[in-house]
Amino acid sequence: MRAKFAARFGLCLDPHDLSNPPKAPSVQEPAPHPPVSVSAAANGLVHHFKQSIVEQRVNLLKWSQRADVKVAWDRSAEREGLEHDSFEKATRGFLSFVLRRNFNIVISISKARVAGWTGYVHTWDAFEKHFATREEAKVLPMRK
Repeated sequence: MRAKFAARFGLCLDPHDLSNPPKAPSVQEPAPHPPVSVSAAANGLVHHFKQSIVEQRVNLLKWSQRADVKVAWDRSAEREGLEHDSFEKATRGFLSFVLRRNFNIVISISKARVAGWTGYVHTWDAFEKHFATREEAKVLPMRK
């Protein structure tokens, strides 16, 4: 997916990016009792899981506050005719969690199906649509 994002925006990936030590890591400690602990005994899971932590190679919130990043955004916004304040309105905490977690998750939509939701949108198609609306709103530069 990283390569797809990079290609979408005309960027090049450093082939050593994931093998080099992170430049601005972040670690989020877990809640004291993970959700599975509520039903662990009933499901025979006691002592079969350990609480995980969220480790990120880049803390997007800290990265976005760096002076050099803000200057780069201002330059890009000026060059591309973008809304200057959109960079400050970004929801980096959630984005960072969703895109940079280092563990797999399984999410079920069974409850949504039971409630009658039957729609489906491919993840990349949803990203493309979102990017296109942000380009039209001058939050992201137009695709070249």
